Amino acid sequence: MLKTVYLIISLLLITSVWTYAEDVRYISFSSNRTGNADIYIIDTNSENLRNITDRRTNEADATWSPDGRFLAYSSDQNGNFDIYVMDIETGKNRRLIQDPGVDACAAWSPNGQWITFEARTPRQNKTSAIYVMDAVGGEPRQLTDELSMNWGPAWVPVRRALSVQPNAALLTTLWGKIKQE
Repeated sequence: MLKTVYLIISLLLITSVWTYAEDVRYISFSSNRTGNADIYIIDTNSENLRNITDRRTNEADATWSPDGRFLAYSSDQNGNFDIYVMDIETGKNRRLIQDPGVDACAAWSPNGQWITFEARTPRQNKTSAIYVMDAVGGEPRQLTDELSMNWGPAWVPVRRALSVQPNAALLTTLWGKIKQE
């Protein structure tokens, strides 16, 4: 039930998660036209629609890497939502993070080196935290506390900061900042 509620919230409430990619070739979106949420891509000239995650599981929250080669997304293909990265040229997928909670809303850093995401673990009660990790994998680093609902990480290239959308119901605002090498 939690997965279904989360998926509905993701599809309805997250209105704009995007990354500028040079030489944009595709537009991605999530649709449940097959009975479950899958990620589709279509050429920017509105041709060649493809379901790139044609599974009996749910995939959502797709976001492009700055170079347009990779797509990070959330999938429950292993029982709970984790972050995956797909190489669009080869179609190869890899799970970026695996934990018992819900991981979603990935966002690429402007240089493509880092991915931030929202995570809720089973011990958290209606709270989440923002994490950052190397885009090729490794250990995630927690940026915000788990005392409130932290969601929707987004990179701001000009200041190289990470913004966290506040939860209006809890009247909290948390800001994380990532040091760029």
